[in-house]
Amino acid sequence: MKSVEEIKKDFLNDLNKWQNIVRGYELYELQKQPGPTQWSIGQVIGHFILETNWYFSQAGKALLDVQNLQRSKSNTIIEWFAANSFPNEHFKGPEDIDEPSQPISVNQLIDTIEGLKNNMLNLADLLSKKTAKGKSEHPGHGFLTALEWFQYAEMHCRHHFRQKQRITEAIKKTDK
Repeated sequence: MKSVEEIKKDFLNDLNKWQNIVRGYELYELQKQPGPTQWSIGQVIGHFILETNWYFSQAGKALLDVQNLQRSKSNTIIEWFAANSFPNEHFKGPEDIDEPSQPISVNQLIDTIEGLKNNMLNLADLLSKKTAKGKSEHPGHGFLTALEWFQYAEMHCRHHFRQKQRITEAIKKTDK
């Protein structure tokens, strides 16, 4: 398991990279979907922002109580934490997850990422000051501590760089 400071450093790097990516596009490019059922780069960013804020709320739950101490996480997530990475594969989310909306402006997306960065720094500060005792449930991976949620959120954010690359490559093929 990585330390709070290591995760924070990686997360800042990820979020700064996402902001720089967004700055390199026009709005219509961020909204362009490679296919009718595929997400745009803007939707991917919207997805990881929504999910990350939910992960942060789960970390907050784990910080505030001592429930689920004896509950465990899945073997899959244990492997992912050991590798500090999601596997390089396409994941299909739950059917009940809403499709992320398209961004309304480049600046809005940059500002939203900045807000996420502030939330991340606040959580990192809390994690460095508190001794987390509890766990909260991930819908597919069992029960995670606050620090594990923090690391999971960073890994998820980084995972979407690969998806962004796949979208970019697919759009290049359709534009030929």
